[in-house]
Amino acid sequence: MEDLQTQTPEPTKNTMRPPKKAHGIALNLALCLVVVTAGVAGVYYWQHQKVNDLSKKNSSLVLQLASAQKASKSSQSSGGSASNTISYKADVGKFTLTLPSKYAIVKTRDGGGEGRTQTSLEIGLATDTQGVVSITPELPINIFAYDMKGSTFRALVDAQDTVKDSYDKSTLKIDGVDAEMYKAGGFAAPQAVYFTKNNIFYTIDMGDADPVLDAIIAGFKFD
Repeated sequence: MEDLQTQTPEPTKNTMRPPKKAHGIALNLALCLVVVTAGVAGVYYWQHQKVNDLSKKNSSLVLQLASAQKASKSSQSSGGSASNTISYKADVGKFTLTLPSKYAIVKTRDGGGEGRTQTSLEIGLATDTQGVVSITPELPINIFAYDMKGSTFRALVDAQDTVKDSYDKSTLKIDGVDAEMYKAGGFAAPQAVYFTKNNIFYTIDMGDADPVLDAIIAGFKFD
């Protein structure tokens, strides 16, 4: 009787399972790809945000430049900047007066009222209080303008007290118009300038050697 030998089958090799080392490399590559993608996306977002910020700043600067240019043109067309000059446009007197801002122009009348309709301005040194004029021995100056109502320039001038008491007469021009200037004796040595245009009679009354007269002559323009 033959001895039976038990044969044990060899284990079958699983050739479909990847090595553990290759699996780890693939995982690391995937993680690196995710990190790189996130980094690229972050850089793109940061650059895009910076471009938007620069674009907004550029638009703001363009608007500011346009506004400054417009203000500059407006200042040039008006003959000066609002920061260093003051102006008043008279209705009855039909003139515009522009002075350095160290002075103040106060309207006391410009239109209707009892008696003669006229423009009446008082000019003095500007103060910190709006509408308040600082008075010095030479200031204020008063400017009057009213309709001649059929009278003549000579008759109106000769009727003025300053002219009656004057000891000196001179001539000058105001915006191309001939004017007469009279000085009288007495307290503060009053003086006055008289001129006319378009049937309106103008008077500038002041004290002796008033420093603002040159500024008034330079800034007085007929409308």
